[in-house]
Amino acid sequence: MRLNNRQEGNVSILEITGSIDINNAEYLQEQIEKNFMGGENHLVMDLTEVDYLDSSGLGQLVAAFKMSVQHGRKVVLAGVNEDVLNEMRLTRLDTNVDEAIGNLNS
Repeated sequence: MRLNNRQEGNVSILEITGSIDINNAEYLQEQIEKNFMGGENHLVMDLTEVDYLDSSGLGQLVAAFKMSVQHGRKVVLAGVNEDVLNEMRLTRLDTNVDEAIGNLNS
């Protein structure tokens, strides 16, 4: 997994490439926590280049949503491909997914 974090206004965009699995889920969690501890930023997690997501990765997405609520922020998942979306459906995480950056303004 590779991460690229960039800022656009009050939105942090975390571009994720590769697999999100038990081998790197903790590192992803650290990066998500840094986002919420570092200011008033909302978070867009760009999953366009994510090719695999195991239960550890799903756990980190759930944790990101929980942290966003605790900090009064929003998390948006963008570029979710069909394979990753199917994994999300198994945990019903897909019912909480906003797939448009525009939803941050609502």
